Amino acid sequence: TGTVRLGWGPSAVEVCVSITRGAGAAAEYSNVVTLAPHFVLVSEVAFPLRFRQAGCAEWEQVLPPAARLPFNWAHPKGERLIELALEGSAGAGHSRFCGGFPVDEVEEFLLEVGMPGEEFEVVSENQRRLSSFSSWSETSLLPTDRHGPWSDGLLERRYAGGLPSVEPPPGWEWADESWSLFLAPKEQPRAAARQAGAAP
Repeated sequence: TGTVRLGWGPSAVEVCVSITRGAGAAAEYSNVVTLAPHFVLVSEVAFPLRFRQAGCAEWEQVLPPAARLPFNWAHPKGERLIELALEGSAGAGHSRFCGGFPVDEVEEFLLEVGMPGEEFEVVSENQRRLSSFSSWSETSLLPTDRHGPWSDGLLERRYAGGLPSVEPPPGWEWADESWSLFLAPKEQPRAAARQAGAAP
């Protein structure tokens, strides 16, 4: 058994693969390969829900009432939690997302959804140093650092306009008083980012 993933984001296809011996006379010659979704979201409520992987605001989807939808992790290396919110009607937006809950184990949870909506955006300033003798700089970023010097917290949406492009829009303010430093994993010791969040 195992998992096969093709694509990226909500359009990605992620299936579990199970291989067993065939039944009856064919058992000696045939294997049965079964493909199934890794997760299936089943709604038994009378109202639509918005769902997403924790921290993946750009990959939100809607689960209609009484619907049954396959679910994939939009960001395989992200936090493996699902967040839910009440979906508004006629373009009214949605409520605040509840705290994420895990789905890798068979569990039961009591969730509260429907709190007033809020938005939060993490901004990342990305730098690299080419050796231990050089200083951190955005000019040292490599061509493979496609996120560029300014991006979202997941390093997937690039802000091409530099610092002015990440200034909070009218009505928003920085939620953090200062930047926090995040170093890349050990296999990439020469990359780092400063992050701060903004919210309305």
